[in-house]
Amino acid sequence: MLDDLINSSIDCVNNNSQLIIWPEAALPFHTIQDENTLNYINGRLLKDNNVSILSGDLTYEGNKTYNSVILFNNKGIQEIYRKKYPVPLAEQVPLSDVFPKLKKINIGVANYSSGKENVVFTADNRRFSSLICYESTFPGINRQHVNLGVDFITFLVNDAWYTTWPEPEQHARQSIYRAIENRRSVIRCANTGISLVIDPSGKVREKTNLNEKTTITTVVKKTNYTTFYTKFGNVFVYILLIILGTLFVLTFKKNEK
Repeated sequence: MLDDLINSSIDCVNNNSQLIIWPEAALPFHTIQDENTLNYINGRLLKDNNVSILSGDLTYEGNKTYNSVILFNNKGIQEIYRKKYPVPLAEQVPLSDVFPKLKKINIGVANYSSGKENVVFTADNRRFSSLICYESTFPGINRQHVNLGVDFITFLVNDAWYTTWPEPEQHARQSIYRAIENRRSVIRCANTGISLVIDPSGKVREKTNLNEKTTITTVVKKTNYTTFYTKFGNVFVYILLIILGTLFVLTFKKNEK
C-alpha cells in the first residue's frame, strides 16, 4: 500500500508539484509518527526536494487515538489536524469521552477521540484547511477555517464503505456546496471514492471515476474574496426562525380571541 502511494507520487515530484495529497486511511498499517516510516518515505520520495505531503493517518497522544491529517516533508511532521467529528458508532461511541468505560466498546472501525482545534496548513506559501471524510458535510466547520484565512480547502476521504453508486456520488457532491458557500477551490482526495478538483464557483474541473486508481495534477490559485455566508453564517435562517416564531405567536393569540 505504501509503495503504491510512493510510486504514484514519483511523477508528481518530477513534475515539480509542491504539495502531494494522499487520502484518508492512506496508511492503515503504518503511522508517520513512526520514525522508520517517515525515513522510508523520505528516502524513496522526498529526499532533497521541497515537496510536502498531506496524508490521512492515525495519531496517538497518551491513551488517545485520533483519525488525523498530517502535513510532512523531508524535515519531518509540520502540522496535524485531528478529526473533530468522528462518525458516531463507526468511529466513536457517543459520550465515550465523558464515560471512559464506553471506549471499550467497538462496533465500527475503532473508537477514536475527538480533536478540539481548527488547524491551518501551509505549503508553497498557500494556506489551506484539511478536513476528514464526512466533515465535508458540515458547513460550519468549513466556514470557520475559511475565516482563519485559508486559500483553499481539502477533504481527505475514505469511501471504501461503499463500492457502488449512489452513496459515493452523494458524498462527493457535498464538496461542491462548500466551494460555492465560501468561494474557495476544493480538492477532494478519496480512497476508492470520487476525487474532485472544484473551482470557487462550484464547477468541477477534474474528476475521477469510482474505484479508479489514478492521479490528478492541478494548479490552485489564491482567492481573497469573502462571501456573505463566510462572514455571517446562517443569519437568514435565524431571521426566518424569528419570523416564523412571531407568526406562530400572532396566530395563536388570534385563535384565542
